[in-house]
Amino acid sequence: MSTPLSQRETRRHNTRQRLIRVLPRALLGALSILVAAITFLEAYLAFRVYGGSDNGARAISIVLNILQCATIAGGVAWFFATTQFQPRAAFDVESAFFRLNNDRLVAEVRFIFENKGFIDIFISDLAYTVHTLDDGGLHAKVGNDALVFPRRLVPSDPAKRRASVIPEAFRYVYVRPGVRQMLTHIVSLPPETEIVRVTAGFSYSFLPGDYHTTRRVFSVPLPRHLSA
Repeated sequence: MSTPLSQRETRRHNTRQRLIRVLPRALLGALSILVAAITFLEAYLAFRVYGGSDNGARAISIVLNILQCATIAGGVAWFFATTQFQPRAAFDVESAFFRLNNDRLVAEVRFIFENKGFIDIFISDLAYTVHTLDDGGLHAKVGNDALVFPRRLVPSDPAKRRASVIPEAFRYVYVRPGVRQMLTHIVSLPPETEIVRVTAGFSYSFLPGDYHTTRRVFSVPLPRHLSA
């Protein structure tokens, strides 16, 4: 589903996403410092206990042991709780091709999202490219032997790096937990196209560094007069 965002809603969403990522790390850091401080005090009191007969130090040492165990248990519990509330999505790309009178080719690019987590996933900046082979033969990248698709079909505008799927008025789409959702983008391709490589990606939020990508290669069906 999608909905337009006001500036106030955008700021609220950004703040919520920052808290989801920053707060757990800050609390875990504070818990680590607390454990280190308790460990130091425990070592100091243990020296006094075993070096003499200080009953007060012995009692404080027991209390510190309990606090240390509780702090560690709380940190572990907090870690598992917060990791469950991070955005997690299975992302894939499919396609369908339609030939019109054997001289025109239409492609429907399908973006498949499946929310594997326990919170809503907010998807922004969904974009993709479509590349194909050229007439110069097959060429591979040096180092990993990956086949090169040098000719870009989508976007057709050389000034654009990727074709955007989500309209600017909507800013994002969201997927509920446990829901599988499909978004589509329909474009025209040169009729002589035989194979395409689709590379797609999106951001989980408006924060940088959360880019999720996928890449697939698809065979385009031949015209009827050639496939018969």
